[in-house]
Amino acid sequence: EKVLGEKIKKDNSAFYDEIKELISNKQLTRAESLLEKFISENSKDVIAISLYLNCMIESSKFQETNDFISALSKEILDTHEIKSVIANLQIKENSSMGPSLNEIKNIYEKNPKNLNNALILGEKYFANQMVENAFELLLELYKNHKDKDKDKIKKVLIKYFEALGNNNEHTKYYRKKFSSIMFA
Repeated sequence: EKVLGEKIKKDNSAFYDEIKELISNKQLTRAESLLEKFISENSKDVIAISLYLNCMIESSKFQETNDFISALSKEILDTHEIKSVIANLQIKENSSMGPSLNEIKNIYEKNPKNLNNALILGEKYFANQMVENAFELLLELYKNHKDKDKDKIKKVLIKYFEALGNNNEHTKYYRKKFSSIMFA
């Protein structure tokens, strides 16, 4: 460590796992508090920053999240983790406005062939942590729509993959499933 003049990176995976568990159990205040303390001592830890931002997004603190993002350095903004958070923020922010999930489901069920209604339903699913529903709907749409619509559906799928990040299990699973549908 001293010879190279670099700091050896500490393994914080147990801490990250604890935070992810708190977020998934909706213990957002506790997660936010732990992350604030951790980030104050590790201000360049991109994973902790992304967890903190996602925690704020889950708490619907969109303005605070945007403010925090605008204060980040270009170096941190250019990381995959933060780009993923920004994509997630945009989806959640857009979905927080407008009709409820049930209202959108009713609209979709009245006319399931309408692509825009289906895409809106997919976004609402995604924003409400119903990721599997969102991906299954989009993959079904992709299989059943004409070529001119497939590009639109593909762009939405890619946006969701980006929002979840490349290491997310849903991204890995549904990207593979999407590839097999595309090349079948």
